[in-house]
Amino acid sequence: MTDRELANKVLRDGHQQSFAEIVSRYSGMVFSKAIAIVRREDLAKDVAQQTFIRAYERLSYRRTDSL
Repeated sequence: MTDRELANKVLRDGHQQSFAEIVSRYSGMVFSKAIAIVRREDLAKDVAQQTFIRAYERLSYRRTDSL
């Protein structure tokens, strides 16, 4: 399933497992970027977590047909 399809499932159906799949796909990349910036594992984990929280919160601002 594409990222767009997963995001649409989250928006339309509130399907949390679809968002978990997005997190699973991108968590390594987000963490590696965060650790490259903050240079501390504990802070990088916090940054990655906050990144996905903000992504989830902002997902509702998007129209499903525009994803």
